[in-house]
Amino acid sequence: MHAIGIDVGSTNLKLVLVDETGQIHASTSRPLTTRHEGAAVTQDAEQIWIGVRDAIQEITDTHPDRARSIVTIGVCSQYSSIVGVDAQGAVTSQLLMYLDHRGDDLCWSVMERHEQAFEVFVERHGIPPIGGGLSLAHLLHLQTEQPLIHEQTATYLEVMDFINLRLTGRAVATQCTMFASQLCDNRVVGITEYDSDLVAMAGVDPNKLPVLIGVDDIVGQVPAHLAEQLGLPTAVSVRAGMNDTQAGAFATGVLQGRGQVSDSGVNSAVSDSAVSTSTVSKKGRQCGLMIGTTAVLVDELDGHRVDLDHEVLAMPAPVPGRQVVMAENGISGAAVEHTLNLLRPQGGRTDSETPGRQGQFDELEWALTQSQPGSDGLLFLPWLAGSMSPRAETAQRGGFIGLSLSTTRESMLRSVVEGTAHNLRWLLPAVEGLTRTTCEEIVFGGGAARSAGWAQVLADVLNRRVCVLADPELAAATAVGMVALCRSQGEDPTELRLEQAASYTPRSEYHEMYERSQIQFQAAFTNHLSICEALSHE
Repeated sequence: MHAIGIDVGSTNLKLVLVDETGQIHASTSRPLTTRHEGAAVTQDAEQIWIGVRDAIQEITDTHPDRARSIVTIGVCSQYSSIVGVDAQGAVTSQLLMYLDHRGDDLCWSVMERHEQAFEVFVERHGIPPIGGGLSLAHLLHLQTEQPLIHEQTATYLEVMDFINLRLTGRAVATQCTMFASQLCDNRVVGITEYDSDLVAMAGVDPNKLPVLIGVDDIVGQVPAHLAEQLGLPTAVSVRAGMNDTQAGAFATGVLQGRGQVSDSGVNSAVSDSAVSTSTVSKKGRQCGLMIGTTAVLVDELDGHRVDLDHEVLAMPAPVPGRQVVMAENGISGAAVEHTLNLLRPQGGRTDSETPGRQGQFDELEWALTQSQPGSDGLLFLPWLAGSMSPRAETAQRGGFIGLSLSTTRESMLRSVVEGTAHNLRWLLPAVEGLTRTTCEEIVFGGGAARSAGWAQVLADVLNRRVCVLADPELAAATAVGMVALCRSQGEDPTELRLEQAASYTPRSEYHEMYERSQIQFQAAFTNHLSICEALSHE
């Protein structure tokens, strides 16, 4: 039996054909276009669906034998990104992405109207109504600022639920997929009703919210006419979706047996020097790290707990009774891509020092091999779209500190990688504090994990062993496909395990140097923020 796993990210959608062992038999991807128009950051939901449709057809056309054994489909996606649809499922609005902050002020007004709103939202959901590009802000913006669109809309859906609608004809969501709407009581996982107090306080039109189903339910089956068009067999089930952070928790194994470190048999890429750890309450734990456009540390909790001081959150896991810890430090992989584009000569070719090299990761790997740890004293501040964790500051922006006439292109690229790692180093103690465990090993997935040099920088800066997933760019799609397949067979999805390809051990001499620069990195946050705030008011 096989499953299709679909991961709709910020810049690309990825699709895999996977079996119950986790073996990927086929994969494909499609680029996505993002529009930036002032404060508006949007995508075209119809383009996303066309990409998914064409990707499924490509897989089934090229692998007809395996296509006949597809029994289920699972979808994960970016979240805090909503689109309106009418009663027939036609799109009524642009897809408002998590980078769109047009409704943030409307969220703040919720607390102005209701004295207890902050405490009630934190206690029941986990996040106060403060905007930050969350779906609640999008809902309020469309309802208040775009009344014609709101009137035409029957239901607002997150991306994964929109794809499920197109696959089944059913517009539903789960407590997990609606996390960013902030309208569910998350103290218990598995509920299928919105919290009436949160809905009333928020001022959201309850008639525009999708019906909730269980986190492990079947949405429906692909209808016969669509199955024929896509090259699928009849009676293919579509399982309840999840966001990409929740899929990352499955992919990196933190939902499996409380993420215990085990001898996975991976090949060590460097020496076997010991990893030093701080003392919390439990040892031997893994946590996960997914780096694509952003970087997200993931772990798990048995109960509902948050750390608002450091913006470390718990969200319902797609497993009843479990919570996924999420700490996102914002732009990461996108910072490397953006810097590469800025430094690349006009026309998109690499410089003469790297003849014949193709692709972003080839360029990055070359830069990492041609530069030294510490980037010759250059420090990169990665907050190109504001800071998220461990301090949320929308006015914060990125920059280089220490540029000189001797600075090389390669040092600049290395410093971007090191800067994103420093942000994670700042965040890691907050995650360990919330989970009351020590993370001794980090399981690394996402597109950035294709870079061996990036993995080694993470090991050196974080002072943790870093284990890289095989096919890391496809990890979320693989995980969501395997979860769907497990559930179709009545098996426990928390037992799934993705293969690891390599591991990287921290080098003590470089970690000591990075610890000194870490002090300067955190100090730069405050000093740089004051400059950014002053510039924004000019």
